[in-house]
Amino acid sequence: MIIHSYENGLRADACIDYLRGSEYARNRNKIVLLPIPTTKDKCTIFNTKVYIDEVLDEIYEGDVVSCYGLPENFSRFIEERGAVTVDLSFDEEFLLENAELTALSALGIFLGSTRLSPREVSVGIVGYGRIGKKLTSLFLFLGAKVRVFTSRESTRLELCEWGVASAVSAEGADLSGLDLLINTAPAPIFRRESIPEGLRIMELASGENFDGISGVERYPSVPAKMFPYSAGRAWGRAIERHLREG
Repeated sequence: MIIHSYENGLRADACIDYLRGSEYARNRNKIVLLPIPTTKDKCTIFNTKVYIDEVLDEIYEGDVVSCYGLPENFSRFIEERGAVTVDLSFDEEFLLENAELTALSALGIFLGSTRLSPREVSVGIVGYGRIGKKLTSLFLFLGAKVRVFTSRESTRLELCEWGVASAVSAEGADLSGLDLLINTAPAPIFRRESIPEGLRIMELASGENFDGISGVERYPSVPAKMFPYSAGRAWGRAIERHLREG
C-alpha cells in the first residue's frame, strides 16, 4: 500500500500510522491524503502550488482520495476513474471529533495564558454549531460565565431555558463585560466600533472575520497544532470507516 500525503506534520504522520494498521486500508493500492481543508481557490492544493488536476491525473481504479471540501467536478472525476473519494466535510462523526478537539484547543490556549480562575472569567461565544456547543459546555463546566451569540432566535430561547445567557448576534450586540470573545461563525458579525477596547478575541473560523481589528488571535486548523496525534487518528478512523462501510 502506497500512502501519499500532501499535508506535512504530525497530524498526517499519525493518520498514516493508523492506516498502515488498518485491514480495510491495507488492501488498497494507493491512498492520497489531501490537506484539511483541501483548497481555498478551488484550483490548487491548500498551502502548495500543486494543481489539483495534476494530482488526480495519477489516480487510478481502486485508489482512495481523502479530502475536505473538494469541488464537485473533481469528485466526479475521481469516481469516473473508479477510485474512492472520502470527503471529511460530509463525515459527521469526524466533524464532531474535530469540533471537540478545536474547543479543547481553544480552552487550553486560554487557560495557559490567563491569570484568572475560570470562575472569574466572562466568555462570549459566537455561533452555536458543533464547536460553539462544545465550548459552551466546557466553559460552563469550569464555572465561567458564558454568553452565547447566535443567529437563531429559537436557539437563543432554548439556551435561556437552560440558564445560559444568550443574544441574537448582530452588529449592535452588547459585548461589554466580556473578558474573552471566541468566534466560531464563518461570516463577519460585529463591526469594529462595537468591539470594546482591550477585549481578547480568539478566531477559530477560517473566514476573514474581524478584519481590520488589531490583536485578533487566529487559530486555523488548531487541532493539528495542539493535538496532532488525536487529530490524525480521527482522520484515519474516518477513512477506515468509509472503506469499511463501502
